[in-house]
Amino acid sequence: MAQISKYLLLLLFIWTSNQIYSHPLIINLTNIDIVGDSVKVAIRISEKDLFEAVSNFHNLDESTNLSENNKSTEDLIMAYIEKNFTIGSNGINVNFDLTQILSENSAIWISIQGKISLSEATITIKNSLLCDTNNDVKNMVVISYKDIEEGVEFTLSETKKTIKISHKIN
Repeated sequence: MAQISKYLLLLLFIWTSNQIYSHPLIINLTNIDIVGDSVKVAIRISEKDLFEAVSNFHNLDESTNLSENNKSTEDLIMAYIEKNFTIGSNGINVNFDLTQILSENSAIWISIQGKISLSEATITIKNSLLCDTNNDVKNMVVISYKDIEEGVEFTLSETKKTIKISHKIN
């Protein structure tokens, strides 16, 4: 019985240690909707992680309050997004305009849109959001074009992908 108690205590210790010291996996979600020459993007990202990444990117001190929804905060966030998230086709990246930033349950939804030329059969996406501040990030992207949806995963080691959409054109 004492031997079983030792093993039980050891298992309990290991389990609680993992719960206390494990670093959570960070998952960001991005929806890309392409309709004609318009591309709309909605990025869902943790508020805390986004503000940390934006602060590091711009070398801001801790006294800067990024939770205030103002023009300055929007500009800082967009500069970070433009550096770490791009979509291109025919060798030309989309120039995005910010349409909305919405805070919801500790997450930020960032909506951007732009124009894209799809005469080529591929699009190239770079998604390195939060890869500069976290080692365990998965950026999940869902691309919608016509009647097809395709999911793509980006990680710290794979931040850029070219997706063939030739079977989706026309």
